[in-house]
Amino acid sequence: MSVGPRFMIDSHLHIWGEGKPPFPYASGQEPPERLRESCGPETLIQEMDDAGIGGALIVQPINYKFDHSYVLDAMSKWPGKFKGMCLANPNLSPHDACAELERLHDQGFCGVRFNPYLWPQGGEGMKDDTGVALFRKAGELGLPVGVMCFKGFGRHVEEIEALLLSSPQTKARGALVVDHFGFFLQDGEIDETAWEQVLALSKHPSVFIKTSALFRVAKDPYPYESLKPRFAALIEHFGSKRLLWGSDFPFVSDGQCGYGPAKDAVCNAMGLNEEDVHNITGGTAQALFGSWVDDA
Repeated sequence: MSVGPRFMIDSHLHIWGEGKPPFPYASGQEPPERLRESCGPETLIQEMDDAGIGGALIVQPINYKFDHSYVLDAMSKWPGKFKGMCLANPNLSPHDACAELERLHDQGFCGVRFNPYLWPQGGEGMKDDTGVALFRKAGELGLPVGVMCFKGFGRHVEEIEALLLSSPQTKARGALVVDHFGFFLQDGEIDETAWEQVLALSKHPSVFIKTSALFRVAKDPYPYESLKPRFAALIEHFGSKRLLWGSDFPFVSDGQCGYGPAKDAVCNAMGLNEEDVHNITGGTAQALFGSWVDDA
């Protein structure tokens, strides 16, 4: 079934420039040479327009680490196209980390990413004092928290559960968004235990799942039909109003299926009905992060 919503949102992608002033890369975080060009907002907008995508959530790239100026520049130039998810700094004290998060919120960011691999090694990880304080502050500010479990969901599920239990059941409690299906594919092998742990989080009404970067979790080639039962399981457990799609640009175009085809796979190859497609590729993102206004 081929369907698509009136206004589609790409809820997970990154942009960066060539690393030249005034936007130099963070030391040690330079992208590969092949990805130092054509990863900026102009290229992205062309890809979005060609694919019929109306808006996007830019996730702060690791290339700039905690310097958000490049993403802020794009947000200011294309306010109807782009919203931003900032990157939490877990190396600060709880007070300073929360103050920095509030500053970024005031600058216009509508979500915050927790990268567990930036937390001090040998500590409690995301459930330490700074992590709990940041999670609570995000809830107070209405900022959904995105969690990237790149090295495996099982490594971080205890931390995620602790964060969810640390915040009282109030309206101030924020959403937690698990990136890329929870990265249940590790080293080319499916971790079914991790997948079950992802599904088990459906008991928490504030947990959402990004059905993003299909190429990262599929063992088969495009259109990744092996993910069809994964989508069915997520809809059964969470419902499509707690799922949202993202391309993972520019990586989706780096030897993968490409930007437009990534959107088409979700719309046409996963056996989703029209309502589910609308939610996953637009409705959920706007419910979480606010409405986009396409002024392009």
